[in-house]
Amino acid sequence: MQIAVFSLDWLLAAAVLYCLIPSYPHQSYLQFFSIYQLGMAASIMSNIPGGIGVFETVIIFLLPESIFAPDILSSLLVYRSIRFLMPLAIALVLVCCFEFRQRWRSKTGSK
Repeated sequence: MQIAVFSLDWLLAAAVLYCLIPSYPHQSYLQFFSIYQLGMAASIMSNIPGGIGVFETVIIFLLPESIFAPDILSSLLVYRSIRFLMPLAIALVLVCCFEFRQRWRSKTGSK
């Protein structure tokens, strides 16, 4: 079950980046997914936390030269924020709600 969830996570994350890259002509999602997998494999094999820089380098070098590199880089920055910062923000809100609820319960004496 964990392998299925992990695979779905990679498929959806690649789909997000695929949608963010501007003017990606004549390439299907499956072709892009192979580039994404190579980038993820390289970032996992590196000793750099989060594969920062390794993943981006692989993506920039393997995408067609017809796409302007700063456009790819900006897409990668938005991707990183969606992939990492949005879940962090959601988790922060949920933890704060949980803590406020626990404190409210302890003050009112209810269970």
